[in-house]
Amino acid sequence: MNQLIKSLTAFSVGTLVFTSAALAFPRSSGPAFDQENWKPPQPLEIVAPRFAQAHDGSTVHVKLTIDTAGNASEVTVLFPHDPQLERNIVKAVKQWKFEPAQRDGKAVESRVVLPLELKLDRNS
Repeated sequence: MNQLIKSLTAFSVGTLVFTSAALAFPRSSGPAFDQENWKPPQPLEIVAPRFAQAHDGSTVHVKLTIDTAGNASEVTVLFPHDPQLERNIVKAVKQWKFEPAQRDGKAVESRVVLPLELKLDRNS
């Protein structure tokens, strides 16, 4: 079976559904944070992690940094379920590509906490 990622605000990429009530914050300690001049990062390419059927329906929170080129790094699973699942999620999320966050129209590095709901695709 194919695996899907679901979240709270739907963003469709092929057969994957990425949903996220992600919290994103600029990483720099520059001027005070002005929400009006801030645009959070957006996923462009998503790689689904492998997971066992036992984790179907689980929500996993992933913390990561997105650089100004839209690459994910410093990927960690918060409250890990099991070591294999954690390794698979980290490996997959490190391959994701993003439109980077922007402050005042310029790409900035950001930190994100992303809830991922793991769902098996029952249509394949």
